[in-house]
Order: sequence, then C-alpha cells, then structure tokens
Amino acid sequence: MRLLRKRYCRMSGFHGLFGWDGLLSAGHDRPSLCGIGYDILSSMRIARWGMILFFLLTACGGGTVPSADLPVLASATPSPALPMQPDALTLPSPTLQPSATPVPSPTPCPQGEGHFEEGSLDSSLMKRALIYRIYLPPCYDPQEKAGYPVLILLHGQSYRADQWERLGMGTAADALITAGQVRPFVILLPEEWNTSIVQRESAYGRALIEELLPYVEEQYALCRERACRAIGGLSRGAAWALDLAFEHPDLFSAVGAHSLAPYYGQETHLRRIILDHPETLFPRVYLDTGRADRYRSEAISVEGMFTRLGVPHEWYFNEGLHEEPYWQAHVPAYLRWYTRDWTP
Repeated sequence: MRLLRKRYCRMSGFHGLFGWDGLLSAGHDRPSLCGIGYDILSSMRIARWGMILFFLLTACGGGTVPSADLPVLASATPSPALPMQPDALTLPSPTLQPSATPVPSPTPCPQGEGHFEEGSLDSSLMKRALIYRIYLPPCYDPQEKAGYPVLILLHGQSYRADQWERLGMGTAADALITAGQVRPFVILLPEEWNTSIVQRESAYGRALIEELLPYVEEQYALCRERACRAIGGLSRGAAWALDLAFEHPDLFSAVGAHSLAPYYGQETHLRRIILDHPETLFPRVYLDTGRADRYRSEAISVEGMFTRLGVPHEWYFNEGLHEEPYWQAHVPAYLRWYTRDWTP
C-alpha cells in the first residue's frame, strides 16, 4: 500500500511538492498529507464526472430525470377503433290504413202499422177494370232496392177484395213485421168481379198472372224472384190459388188452400199437371179445412191425391165450419207459414 501511495503521490505532484523523497529515504513514514491529497483529488474527480453526467442527462432528457423507482413504460399500441354499431333495429311504422266507412244502421221504423191502398187496372182479358187492394208495410219505401216480398191472397165466392183485410190479415202482418220476426212484405188482394162463373171458363186467372202481377211490380217496389212470391186463398179462392201455383211453379214458392172448395174436375186437372211434369219443383203446399166444413170431403180427396203422387204438403184438419170465424181464427198461423222464409 505504501508503494502504491508513493507512486500516486509522485504522479499527482504531491511528492515533489512536499519533499517526500528525503523523508522516505531516511526511513520515516510518509506523512498522511499524501493520503489526504489523494482523497481530495479523488473526491474532486468524482464530483467533476458527476457534474458532466448530470449535464449530459439533462441535455438528453429535456430536463426531466426519470425516477429510478418507476421505470418509464412505453405506451401500449392503441387498439383499432371499433366500427360504429348501428342503432337497434327500428322497424318502420306500419302505414295506417283508412278506417272503413261505417255502414249506417237502418233507422228504426217509427210506424207501428201498415196501410191499405186501392187501385184498378183496365184488363183486356176481363174486358173491365180489375180492382185490387194492396197492403203496404210500416215505413214502406218506394225506393227499396231489394224489393218487398209479395203475398197474393184471393177471396171466397160472393166476397170482395177486402175480405182478408176484414179478417185481420193487415193487423197480423203488422205484428210480425214490427216484432222483427219477418222481413217487411206486401199483400196483394185482387177482386174477382163475377164469382158465379165456372172457373175453367173464367179469364180471371190469366188476368192475374199476365196483367195484374206485372202491373203492380211496376207500380210498387216488389221483389221479382220466385222465392219472394206466395199465393193463397180461401174457399173458391183456394181453388184458384192451387191452379195458378201448379200451372206457374216458376212464379210461386208457396201456395195455401184454406177450406178448399174445388170446382168440378179440379183434382183431375192438378193430377195431370203433376204427372206431366215429374221433374218440376212445385211450390210447398199448405192445406187445411174444418171438421164440420161442408166441402171437407173434396178437400180430403185432394190431400189424398197429393199424398199418392208424392207431392210434399202440410195438412191440417181442424175444428170448425166453412165460415169467416174459422178463417179469422187461423189468420196468424197462415201468415207465419207464408212468410217463414222471408226472414229479416
């Protein structure tokens, strides 16, 4: 160690400065001054290199010295931006459809009853005026597009067009119509001027079909379909009704014969029509008579003929006579039967 220090002192200039050679050659120990100088010199060198390092770091780091405890981390590579997601699926609002125009409800009829009118037609077949009465229902509309069903009712011998009216047919019709049980309908009451003539020789039947029916269909708002027409009669009128319905099955859907008083040969006439037209759709048939009716045997015979030939019909054998009280008592039942297919 002494040798190293000596050399260092020589190199550093302390040896010559203080004359250490003589001292060392005489065997004396080197004074501590060289060690002191060495320590001072070392400290100065360290300080100088520290200052140089400080200025270098300051110049390179921009004046900021990072903390030794916290290493500087490179910033992470930024993640690519996520594509913008579309908003939640929005369904287009449905196009509002215009509401259907409400169909107005039919105005309730304020009238509680219908009324009768009378008219006449100059008949070329009868060679005189053909008189009729007609029942029009409550709130009858002459512009009714569908047309009203029509029921033709024929009176008995020696009576006039108003017979069915007197028996209460108009009142019974009012009750059914105002109760809403049937569709409003019209009743046609033709008058046979001469009831004493033999029916097969009278032009009355032809005048009804060929003249009166087309005429009233032009004058009133009547339905012109088969399903809208029915015909019936009492006594002599019942005989007329059967002939006209079976001779013109294309015109009538129903026929009623009340207390039938057939003319001579009528049963044969009807049988011939039925047998000659087996494929024909004949009207539905209503037959009735009283047990004490003076023509009950003839009515029963016609009913038997229908049964044998397979003609569908309804048969009612009631208590009663051949008189107006009997027919009046059964008017409501008759009317319900005629109009049962004319539902509102």
